[in-house]
Amino acid sequence: MSPQENLARRKDLRRQIASLEQQISSKRAELDICEMDAGLDLLLANAGRPASAPTSETESFIAKYGDQFEPHYFEFLEQEYRGTADVLEFWGIKESTFRRKIKQWTEPDVLRGGSGNYRFKTISIVRQMIHVDSETEG
Repeated sequence: MSPQENLARRKDLRRQIASLEQQISSKRAELDICEMDAGLDLLLANAGRPASAPTSETESFIAKYGDQFEPHYFEFLEQEYRGTADVLEFWGIKESTFRRKIKQWTEPDVLRGGSGNYRFKTISIVRQMIHVDSETEG
């Protein structure tokens, strides 16, 4: 291929790329509008209806006690179980204090992984932070 043909081909490819980028941008804008329309339709369809009941244990817990939460509690509850290091950081305590604290629990909701690491149910950890008894929660 000659240098002029190569140059002409590059120009043609650049035009095609610019055209495709413009088409992509246009399609993205269409999709954004469709998503906004769908969201508005959903909001309008649910306007005036009571909020649906929470579906998971975590959602129920948040619905009931969320007003007592610090902002970082919500992030902590994004996972159902957390390791010891996460719990220590969340509580801001040393491991020895943590070990004494969990000995006092009646139902600590702990899993033990195959590697021997402990995993603590996040709801139990937050419940302890806000001093809610799991037996009286229901």
